[in-house]
Amino acid sequence: MDIEQIYKEKVASGKLSSDTAQIQVLKDLDVVKAHLENVSAQWQSFGLAYKWVEDPVADAERVRPKGLYFYGDVGRGKSMLMDLFFQNVQIQNKRRVHFHEFMAEVHNRMHAGAIEKGVDPVHKIAMDIAQDARLLCFDEFYISNIADAMMLGRLFEMLLKTGVFLCSTSNWAPENLFQGGHNRVLFKPFIKMIEKNMNIIALDGEQDWRRSGVTQLPYVYTSEQGREELYQLWLDVTKHSNIQNPQAIFVEDTVVEGTTVNDSLWVHFDDICGKPLASEQYVDLTNKYKNIFVESVPNFDEHMQNEAMRFVVMVDIFYEKGCALAFSASDKPENLCPVGESAFAFERTASRIYEMQSRSFG
Repeated sequence: MDIEQIYKEKVASGKLSSDTAQIQVLKDLDVVKAHLENVSAQWQSFGLAYKWVEDPVADAERVRPKGLYFYGDVGRGKSMLMDLFFQNVQIQNKRRVHFHEFMAEVHNRMHAGAIEKGVDPVHKIAMDIAQDARLLCFDEFYISNIADAMMLGRLFEMLLKTGVFLCSTSNWAPENLFQGGHNRVLFKPFIKMIEKNMNIIALDGEQDWRRSGVTQLPYVYTSEQGREELYQLWLDVTKHSNIQNPQAIFVEDTVVEGTTVNDSLWVHFDDICGKPLASEQYVDLTNKYKNIFVESVPNFDEHMQNEAMRFVVMVDIFYEKGCALAFSASDKPENLCPVGESAFAFERTASRIYEMQSRSFG
């Protein structure tokens, strides 16, 4: 069954709401789906390298499609379409991963590979990833620093040479990635690589489906008594366990001060976003705690853009990993970061916080 038919059935059953912008891109998904399912491929060795070698097909006019890069505003259904596509592509070697988690994995592999004398860690990582995933889907792709951009440029080039199909969602068109970043000129070859090898598709519907019907914020406390209200939720979830003096919590190789009860964590904003934590460390937190309470999220001005981006990354990872998040703040999510380089990214964060209000604690 093709993606277009599956989508229409979900609309008919009430599981999805019909969206013109989403309908217009379904055929693009089906083109890649059909190729992956109808053209088999074998993982073959070529000296020190390997690649997916597709079987010749009788149809001489068949053209290997490009990968897919969907971009658009928050809540337009990019992740939903990616999941619908991924779940229904009938091949074994496929992987779908949130981009933050992927970067955490790559950094960990780079560190491990660097100690193997004479081994190019990027080459080894590319071969390992490609062997397991002829189709590799990224959700929420973006670049935050030039070091990651340069490393990813090499990694993506190798993955493409192995025949991997790359599919990604992003809030940014490729030409707008890493805007204002230091040494962005070094990033332009990566942009050209994406544009050459991926079909760039704008998903520009008018409806933010994450916010649709969600008006209440039961787990975001913005009144003057916000901290006390957050604390009451903590007591309810942890069965009336008082917050003790903060203790040292090891997040990979970094110490964070907080209070824990079973799978619940209470932490001050300054300790979880004021310190230079990276995506892999937020992923590590989700492996340890299901319920996370953050005290005193501030308004982010132009002088707090690093802290704002850490909050963006944190929420993205908590959202992806299914964590329940509650926090006290000075204002509603959509008003917390009105200025600075992080303001646009924060639109997605606010949208996700609203969607996360349906998650249960306990």
